[in-house]
Amino acid sequence: MKKTIINYIFKLLQANLFATNFNIYNRAFRNRIIGYRSELEFKSKFNTETLLLDGGYILPVKSKSNTLDNPIYFTISSNIIDNNYLELYELLSQDIFKSLFFIQFNNYEIKNWESTVIENEIFPIPPVKIYKYINGEIKLFSKEIESFTSIYVDKTPTKVNFKIEKNTLKECYEMLKDFDIKMLLDIYVERLIFDGFLGFSKYRGIASDIDSISKKNGKFNFLEIKEKDLSKRNPGFGMDTRRLENIKKLKKTYPINYYYVVKQVNNQYERKFKSWYYIEITDFIKKTLGNKKIEGGAGMSNLGKNPTLICNQEYFKKIK
Repeated sequence: MKKTIINYIFKLLQANLFATNFNIYNRAFRNRIIGYRSELEFKSKFNTETLLLDGGYILPVKSKSNTLDNPIYFTISSNIIDNNYLELYELLSQDIFKSLFFIQFNNYEIKNWESTVIENEIFPIPPVKIYKYINGEIKLFSKEIESFTSIYVDKTPTKVNFKIEKNTLKECYEMLKDFDIKMLLDIYVERLIFDGFLGFSKYRGIASDIDSISKKNGKFNFLEIKEKDLSKRNPGFGMDTRRLENIKKLKKTYPINYYYVVKQVNNQYERKFKSWYYIEITDFIKKTLGNKKIEGGAGMSNLGKNPTLICNQEYFKKIK
């Protein structure tokens, strides 16, 4: 069953990756799976030590809009909507976001799920409840996913002209196969909704997300989680400057802490784990002030250009 779920994830991701050439397409696919792995490993390691809420997606309705240009925020989760989520949504409703939704599923019996057809492929879909933040409450909005996805205007899906290499598929499968099946289903349902129902078949702005959210002493901590090896020119860890600008705006708008969490690996090929590090984003900004941007790796970019700022490793703190 794990292999089936992972293959579903791969199919959804492949259909929603845009690239200008074969190499960028394959690198972007691999990097996205690496990203899933680091987020799953973080949750596996730290979820018992601190309160972790599921992060959310930021997606403008207007085509090609900048990420924080009147976007919708939505969470896809099997979690119970408790007072922590209500408090979070109350906070986010005060500025920036046009609407806030919570898409909840709580049935992990995939064999009992119904089926849906996306681009001539059959995918299982769990029963969902769509909640919307209205007047200080998170209220049931619908039980049909289309009531949410219809907010975005339909478009003809862009045809993908590249394929993922077999060796890359095999490597990426190895990255995910040891995780708990429920964690893999969490990723699958997220990709089903984001990639399958929204990604390549709807007009939308530039997407972003919040990887995870913790809460301590009554204050929310937003987490940006990445798997990185040390940069070679200046030993440190980089962040995409466009991502950094969005994070800076969120931090300026809301009374939150924002942390950059890095799972350090030995190099880009073996990717053997070394340690976990973190830095508050304000410190990252201060320590990179005046630094020259460099070209980063291919993430979800269709251009292959990722201007990046590197912050020296000495300014990060180790998570013990």
